[in-house]
Amino acid sequence: KALKDKLVEINTTLKFEDKQANEKKSYFEIVYTTIVEINDQIKEKKDLEKIIGSKSRLKTYIKKELLEIKEQFGDERNSPIIESSNAKAFSEEEVISNEPITIILSKSGWIRAAKGHDVDPSSLNFRGDDGLRHFAQGRNNQMANFFDSTGKCFSLPSFSLPSARGMGEPITGRVSAESGVSFQGVIAGADEEKFIISTSAGYGFISEIRNTLSNKKTGKNFIKLTPQSKLVPPIKILPHHQLIVAISSIGRMLIFSLDSLPILPRGKGNKIINIPKAKFENGEEAMTHICLLGAESKLQLHSGKQFKNFSVKDLENYLSDRAKRGLMLPQGYRKVDRVIEVF
Repeated sequence: KALKDKLVEINTTLKFEDKQANEKKSYFEIVYTTIVEINDQIKEKKDLEKIIGSKSRLKTYIKKELLEIKEQFGDERNSPIIESSNAKAFSEEEVISNEPITIILSKSGWIRAAKGHDVDPSSLNFRGDDGLRHFAQGRNNQMANFFDSTGKCFSLPSFSLPSARGMGEPITGRVSAESGVSFQGVIAGADEEKFIISTSAGYGFISEIRNTLSNKKTGKNFIKLTPQSKLVPPIKILPHHQLIVAISSIGRMLIFSLDSLPILPRGKGNKIINIPKAKFENGEEAMTHICLLGAESKLQLHSGKQFKNFSVKDLENYLSDRAKRGLMLPQGYRKVDRVIEVF
C-alpha cells in the first residue's frame, strides 16, 4: 500500500514446512514488511508495478535488501548446527548404579543382596533352622549366577535381588528348577573374570563368568556331575592367586599350581585330587574343600572350635602335581569344617 513521502509498504509472507515424513512436522510463517522508497532509480509507476506485480522480481528485490542488511549488521554463527538423533528411552539396566554388593545364598535357597563388600554374611539373621550356604561379591549392575545340585546355572540381575535387611526370598520363585534340587553356590563379576568350580568326586575346571550367563528361567547345564558327586561352591580367581588347595573328607590335602588346571566353557573338567573310585563310591572319601592362595597369603584351617594359620612355606610338603593323592593333615585338623585364605 502507498504511504506518504513517496514510500510504499510491501508485506510478504514466507512459509516453511518440513517435507520429511515424520510425526512431528515443523511449520512456521514469517511476515516480512519492507518499505520501498520511490527514488531516482524507480521514478516511473510502471517500474514500481513491475516489482510489485512480479513474484520473482519482488523476491530478487527483497533478497538484495536482506543481503545488504546482513552485510551491514550480520556476524558469523556462534553456535554449531548439528543433527540430533531421535529421542530414546533409557533401559532399566542403563541407569543401574555400579555399587559393590554381597550376594547371599542360604541353605534353603533363599537369596538377597547387601551393599558393600565388608559384610559378614554369617552374621546375618536367617529363617528358623536355615543358615548360610554360600556368598559372592560383585556389582549391582552385574548378573548373579546360581548353581544347583545338578550342575545347572541360573542367572538373575543383581539389582533385582531383595535387600539383606530382610530375610530375602526363595530363588525357586524366580527360576524354573527341577523338583527336589538344592542350590549350592553363587558367583558374580565381570564377564572376563575367572573362577574355579569343582565336584566332590575331585574333578573341576576354570571358566570365565561370561560362560555361566543364561537368559532362560530353566537355566543352562554347566558342570557335569558324576553319579553320587556333589557340587563344591565356586571360587572367584583374583589376580594374586597362584595355588589351588584341595582337601578331602579324610584329611588329605594337595596343593598345586593354578596354571595346571584347564580353562573350559563347561563340562566335567579334569582331576584335581586323586580320590580312589572305590572309596568315593562307598562314601568313604570325597573332596570337600577348595581354596586359592597367593604367594603372600596364608591358609586358615578350621576344625571344630579350633583353627590354625599355615604360611605357604609351612605347606611346602603338600606342594605337588595336579591329580596326586596328597598328604594327611596334622592330627587335630583332619576333619576340616572351613578353609579360608587370610593375609
